[in-house]
Amino acid sequence: MHRATTLSARARTLCISISVIVLSGCATTDFNVEKAESQAIAISQTTTLGQHTLAWHQQHGEHKSAFYPLKSGIDALGARLRLIEAAEQSIDLQYFLMKDDIVGSLVSAKLLEAADRGVRVRFLLDDIFTSVTDNDLYLLDAHQNIEVRLFNPIARRGFKGLNYLGDFSQANRRMHNKSFTVDGSLTIVGGRNIAAEYFNLKQDAKFFDLDMLVKGAVVKEVAESFDQFWNHSKALPIEYLNNPPSSKALEQVQNKIETVMQNAGTTVYQTAIDSQLLNDLIQQRIAEFIASAYVISESPNKVDYSLNDDSIRLIKQIAEFMLQAEDNIIIFTPYFIPTSQGMAFWQRVIDNGAQVSLVTNSLASTNHVPVHAAYEGYRKDLLAMGFNIYEARPDAAQIIKAADQTSTLHTKLIIIDNRYVFVGSLNLDPRSVIINTEMGILIDSSDLAESILDDRDSIFERVVYRLQLTADRDIQWHGSDSGKAVILDTEPQTSWWRRLTAKLYKILPEGQL
Repeated sequence: MHRATTLSARARTLCISISVIVLSGCATTDFNVEKAESQAIAISQTTTLGQHTLAWHQQHGEHKSAFYPLKSGIDALGARLRLIEAAEQSIDLQYFLMKDDIVGSLVSAKLLEAADRGVRVRFLLDDIFTSVTDNDLYLLDAHQNIEVRLFNPIARRGFKGLNYLGDFSQANRRMHNKSFTVDGSLTIVGGRNIAAEYFNLKQDAKFFDLDMLVKGAVVKEVAESFDQFWNHSKALPIEYLNNPPSSKALEQVQNKIETVMQNAGTTVYQTAIDSQLLNDLIQQRIAEFIASAYVISESPNKVDYSLNDDSIRLIKQIAEFMLQAEDNIIIFTPYFIPTSQGMAFWQRVIDNGAQVSLVTNSLASTNHVPVHAAYEGYRKDLLAMGFNIYEARPDAAQIIKAADQTSTLHTKLIIIDNRYVFVGSLNLDPRSVIINTEMGILIDSSDLAESILDDRDSIFERVVYRLQLTADRDIQWHGSDSGKAVILDTEPQTSWWRRLTAKLYKILPEGQL
């Protein structure tokens, strides 16, 4: 009897403990806090970058912008580091994620150095997939010239995962924007986050991505978009989310960054800032692409709207251009889920006379198998409709540079009629279109379009498979291995397990992918 009573008491205690854990884990974030508003510091003659850009404006007009594609990861990292070093007044960063790796440490170290020089740094970061700890961010925020805010953050009390699920409809809506603006003079917009794989620095993975380095009229528009998000109620200073770490904890973070810099950090930094592209830009050996352009940025209020709300500004504006296409549309996107509504749209585009080419990830190269599983369900109908579909090979890096890395396409790029170029954060899937906030730049430049595509033909057939539909509506993958044409009847370079996993993921609702 005593044993049964003891077991019963233990069971009650266990149930109470579990209940307490679950309840504490379902905490919500309090967004009703007072915080100081701030605005982007306008371009000024008092800074070196400002003097250069204002002189450029006088020559080319205040409504024009200049663009430099950053195709190489090391060039893209070098451009950011050079801008941090050149900053004299302000640095504004807005990113979807930052990782606790060599790039995260390198950027943190250089931001702290800029702040030591008196540069104001505003760092806005989404919360969900950011792997740096709050202590890492507190180290930055502790500097008097740096402020860190997290967008739509999950409550820190209890278990973060349970907090996410406890208010899923709200917490599921993320800020996917990416921009990097210095002294109101230059900005970088594109698909890269702050993590090693986006800059070709991860040993086992290489992301093919694209950023655009910009000066001119567009920079002010990017800054205005940043201010909207920075001052929004969902952007919380990190100090409101968690108790400040101890001085010992901050010292440990500082020591970690210093250790990284003393080891691989110095080498990576030197390689990045010595990139040939940057040196050519500095010496004006590379022609700039001067064009009219404008920023398309969704409102941060999108995170407060229902999933079916009429708030998807970016895709609607891009869609208007695509419906007017007279010749061709070329889409580079890592994730493509057209949905039934989208299929009707693409049929209209093709009926209007445009040829549509899609370059996306294969099952072997994708880093999100659930998304690919949903995309698979549309491939046959897309091919029958007239789409040209190309899927990236996972060994593309090995083919191009003999690098022992698995390749993933991460570029978000749309080119319309070899004239209009859209570069930004937008993926063509329901999550980007409906759930997350996105931004990008639409550029009117046939020269830029040609430059981006100029090396496509020379390497394209080696790094992609072209999908074709047989008379029996089966898909075949046409490619080249060691210079010899190959035709495959199953998903190239995949194991039976990966193919099975993709089939199992088909049960997931595509609206969340």
